[in-house]
Amino acid sequence: MPIKEPAHKLGVSEKFVYSVIDDDCNKGDSQVQKKLEKLAQYAVDRCRIMRRIAQLMKDAVEENFEKEGRPKWQPLSLATIKARQRKGYWPGKILQQRGRLTSSISSYSDNDKAVVGTNVVYAA
Repeated sequence: MPIKEPAHKLGVSEKFVYSVIDDDCNKGDSQVQKKLEKLAQYAVDRCRIMRRIAQLMKDAVEENFEKEGRPKWQPLSLATIKARQRKGYWPGKILQQRGRLTSSISSYSDNDKAVVGTNVVYAA
């Protein structure tokens, strides 16, 4: 599979492509060509890597909720704690009253992007 597209259209930097060429130039043209073809294949079909990136981002968001921030979020005010106690939501975690926001976190990926978000309006 000859590479016909410029590197930036393949989703890789020219610097990266040139570093692959430089690293392998002493191995002969056929090996360089094979490596570039493999690189181009990964650059064109990025679904697997984007899915992994989306999962890593989702895991990081979930860990933020679990650990109440990294670094720690500001503690709840006394007024918020009292309001939660009256409503039966205390003790509890910051940004988690009923669990709606944390359970709504989802990820999406395709060949060109990795996204993590929620459809909960108040989170926007």
